[in-house]
Amino acid sequence: MSATNTARLDRIVGAYLECAGWADCGPDEDTNGADFAEAMEAEAREDCAAFLAIVERIEAQEPGLAAAMPDDESIGHDFWLTRNRHGAGFWDRGLGALGCRLTDEAHRFGERSVYLGDDGLLYAG
Repeated sequence: MSATNTARLDRIVGAYLECAGWADCGPDEDTNGADFAEAMEAEAREDCAAFLAIVERIEAQEPGLAAAMPDDESIGHDFWLTRNRHGAGFWDRGLGALGCRLTDEAHRFGERSVYLGDDGLLYAG
């Protein structure tokens, strides 16, 4: 992976995990403030890398859709929300056909939720 792609993936993963913590570990939950387990971070990186490959394919092959592509942080954020069918995500960002396409792709990854392990770390299940 090129340095540019690594930096891009880092931004997407960071936003994805931040959103997971925000969406699933709100201020009233006992998970708030807990750290992510290495296993969850690795899984997030793997899923985000696979999703980034889809995004890059759209950008390369469909310039009309690529012109509306959100920034990397929004991609990570919306990937978590959309794959988990929260009330927001790619589909409600005003992206038209691109939003529909990214929503369909995110749904293929299935739903995940965050839980607190016995070790006090956050995992996705």
